[in-house]
Amino acid sequence: MPILLAINKKEVREMLAFAVESRAEEKVYEASTAKEAIDALADHGAIRTVICEYPGISDVLFRHLVSLNRARPERDQIRTIVCSARKPEGDETVKRMNVLGYASWGNLIDSTLALLGGAVPENVETPESDKALTDADTCRIRTALLIRVGLLQAGVYVRLSPTKYVKLFQEGDEFEKDDYTRILNEKRLDYLYLRRDECSEFLLKFKQDLLALLQDDMAVAAAVPKLLEEVHETAQELLNKLGATAEVQAVVKANVQIAVKAMGKAPKLADILKRFEIDREKYIASHSMLIPQIAGALAMTMDWKSETTLQKLALASFLHDVPLTNQALAAVTSLTEFARKKDEFSEEEAKAYKFHPVKASELAKQFQEIPPDVDTIILQHHERPDGSGFPRGMTQHQISPLAAVFIVAHDLVSAMFDPATPFVLAQFVEATKEKYASGNFRKLHAQLATLKL
Repeated sequence: MPILLAINKKEVREMLAFAVESRAEEKVYEASTAKEAIDALADHGAIRTVICEYPGISDVLFRHLVSLNRARPERDQIRTIVCSARKPEGDETVKRMNVLGYASWGNLIDSTLALLGGAVPENVETPESDKALTDADTCRIRTALLIRVGLLQAGVYVRLSPTKYVKLFQEGDEFEKDDYTRILNEKRLDYLYLRRDECSEFLLKFKQDLLALLQDDMAVAAAVPKLLEEVHETAQELLNKLGATAEVQAVVKANVQIAVKAMGKAPKLADILKRFEIDREKYIASHSMLIPQIAGALAMTMDWKSETTLQKLALASFLHDVPLTNQALAAVTSLTEFARKKDEFSEEEAKAYKFHPVKASELAKQFQEIPPDVDTIILQHHERPDGSGFPRGMTQHQISPLAAVFIVAHDLVSAMFDPATPFVLAQFVEATKEKYASGNFRKLHAQLATLKL
């Protein structure tokens, strides 16, 4: 019988759906809202089990389940597995439901499978090397990128918890590249995982794929910006887990070349915004791929049009926030803003934020055969012309010209990502007039209006 999984959080829903389909061998329909769940029950009348979070989207859905069951004989009743931190003892609606059992958030996978009778059979052996896998041993890869590179000899894993991984393809599986792609697509997971010590094959194939893409102008136009953001997200994980290895550097450099090629000869802000979406949930990758487009356009208005200049700005943008993994933390623009929001972050995150320009700059120094000054741009990207920035409190006379370009572009992109205020270029220009009133910043500010929407 098919199962309906009604959980709001996408990552948890996908993880549980994979576990149920793989172990309980049942078809799973997914819903993120009560309406979607009710519609799924109407469209798929054979559903007899609902797995639902509590509290959350459950109230309306639970009442609907009670109503459906009231008209059904016992054998056709819809049973519910309630996912909650603790058993909802006093809820009158829950008392009237046909509850199969309760799955705790702390042990969600195992407790849900046990209630479904889909626990791992005792005769299925998990290799010892896989039993010991944890988050520290794996690298998260966008599923779309695994599909691009095709069949790998390395094991591909699904993450069920920080200390539990399941190999998607077992030793001895025989299938063609088309089968591999189909299976990855069917799993509907945004991310899959490779062992840290088995990433080289993926990196080599992916570098070759990106270099081939560079030779095709039409393919570059079609792939950007989604591909750039997917590469950034995966490369950030690899840089933090593996370091700046030669293989990771090659993928980053290829992505930077694609970003520069995507700028064109005379980029206009209106055209850039048509192609690049504002994704606040994936702020780090999204803004890191938008900044070089804005910075490149701004640099060209200053007649700084060389390929080397554009590569410096693009690589600096790619690396500047790599040490940060908290999306909300990366979106903080200044120490003043951080002071207002400090209660939202841990002490460790506070240290990471204040030190990330230095750490990212040191990472850039590890890259071989790149233009000079990239590390300087990164180190200075949170400095401000009045000396209020960090990490060194530099003034406009000390900030390098290209770092100034990057800072203005970064501020403009941050304004675009601000959910509180719709972005209007003229308003941004007016609001930053005093802030950028001297030196290179004044010249750059005068060029802002020429970007044009």
